[in-house]
Amino acid sequence: MDVLLTGGSGGLGSAVGEYLAQRSIRVFSCDINEHSFSYENIVPVYMDVTDQASVEKAFKIVSSMTAGLFAVISIAGVFSMDSIVEISEEKFRNILEINLSGVYRVNKTFLPLLDKDGRIIVTTSEVANLRPYPFTGMYCMTKSALECYADTLRLELQLIGIKVINIKPGPFKTDMLACTNSEAEKLVENTELFKVGTKRFVSVINSKKSVAKDPCILAEVYYKALTSKHPRFTYYKNAGLGLKVFSSLPRRLQAALIRLVLREK
Repeated sequence: MDVLLTGGSGGLGSAVGEYLAQRSIRVFSCDINEHSFSYENIVPVYMDVTDQASVEKAFKIVSSMTAGLFAVISIAGVFSMDSIVEISEEKFRNILEINLSGVYRVNKTFLPLLDKDGRIIVTTSEVANLRPYPFTGMYCMTKSALECYADTLRLELQLIGIKVINIKPGPFKTDMLACTNSEAEKLVENTELFKVGTKRFVSVINSKKSVAKDPCILAEVYYKALTSKHPRFTYYKNAGLGLKVFSSLPRRLQAALIRLVLREK
């Protein structure tokens, strides 16, 4: 079985790639960063998901090495903490390009290489499925849009025998979790409108990091989505009960609680 994986050099991507390789699956591990593995059946491929020419070049490399792919797995993504009214347009567009357009670009390009009974697996977010939270708007927006994309893609590709699966992780110990520290610092430093609120928000985020799990646990879910005869439409892993409870509250009450905790004065 051959699969294509984006975000292969990241914490989650490398964990998934190695987990699959250990089970005799050949992984074309794509990333913009150079990476190497100790497994012969992991093939590093340079790919910038924001650049169509780069994706097409990767397609030529992969198609020269395999007659077909059983799955395309999209893990590449970026996390951002920003005020939605203060974020630069450049950063706004870049996050959209990586988290949303990049998935579309890779799936469209590699679809001709997919087996007739192949699978497309996208990675969204357990948090984005709930209500967006202050200062994480761009991440939640792109992941929510990606979920809509996956649902639509599933309805269409089922007509030609291809399954589309959405995996929605909670917090895991990956590069993205580590990225929250630098993003939090930048958020507090750069905002002009929310000096107090951002500091309080960062303290809340930091208090939740203890629930993050080992990414190897999540890698098992990707393997299950690949090998199950009848995979679920959506897989959840390490979903937070507190977030679920909060998101079940009336929206006006949610807004009031956030205002109470993060108020500027």
